[in-house]
Amino acid sequence: MRSQRLIVATALLGAASAFKDASPFFMLSSDVITQDLPTSVQIDSASNVEAAVKSLVASSCGSYQHFLFLHQDGLTAADFKQSPHVMPHLNKRMARDDKEVSKVEISNVIGSQDALRLQEYVVEACSGFDSKNLKRSATKLEFAQYKSDGGRQETSYYRFAPEQGKEMDKQLAAHDEKVEEILKSFDTAKESWILIYTSSPPASVSIDEGSVYEMDEPYPSSFHQDLKRANPELAQRSDVSAQESLDNLDQNVPLFEKYQYFTPGLFMGLFASFFLLIPVYIGVSALANLEVSYMAFSKEMGPAAQNKGKQS
Repeated sequence: MRSQRLIVATALLGAASAFKDASPFFMLSSDVITQDLPTSVQIDSASNVEAAVKSLVASSCGSYQHFLFLHQDGLTAADFKQSPHVMPHLNKRMARDDKEVSKVEISNVIGSQDALRLQEYVVEACSGFDSKNLKRSATKLEFAQYKSDGGRQETSYYRFAPEQGKEMDKQLAAHDEKVEEILKSFDTAKESWILIYTSSPPASVSIDEGSVYEMDEPYPSSFHQDLKRANPELAQRSDVSAQESLDNLDQNVPLFEKYQYFTPGLFMGLFASFFLLIPVYIGVSALANLEVSYMAFSKEMGPAAQNKGKQS
């Protein structure tokens, strides 16, 4: 029974499109990979993905001319799936139904992904790459490239970090365009390649201060009273601040929000009075419409009735 619940919970996790501490993983190649590929699943751990990629790369050292490792910071599965216009080229390549290429997509990888570590593993596992042929960026480690001694193979690493003050969608679109240019250059030269695309989730999530819920009374009333008795100055200060906050709260409030004229009690009273006045209205209407015929009046009050009374 417990195992069934665990399976159901795992399935529900797999159906989720994105998690806070998860980011997607992609792998593409220019031709069919005969070795065992990592399984395309909704959720997996970073250690499992890295182990599968290392096993694949180690068995295909001489199969590709280009080993391209990319890392995108601040990427989630929602950015890729729910907004195909943000990363159109990668979306198109992953959605293409082409049996001549191999591709792997894991929507949610839990843990730290590191494309640079995978590149260093390729350099160590595959013979021919020499650290003397290393090119890298001078300031931040955003680019690193190794070439083999003969120049036939190369492995490149790019890290795309989000820039402050720019929209994330535009940055992702620009990075996607750059990756597509690199892959197109390989395809034009008819050179084989494999792309390992790792990512990391956003470092922090911005929360709208206006949407944060604040409790009316975060602490019990008794706790407040104990604090007030222990510190009279604090009690006086809290009373003043509370009164000031109430005054500020009522300043810019519309009239019908500041005062409640049509209360629920008044509404229920009017509603009950309506049903009580219906019988009264029916009775008054019946009395008002009551009519006595002239013949009945003449029989009782006419001369014949008076003479009859005198004779008797």
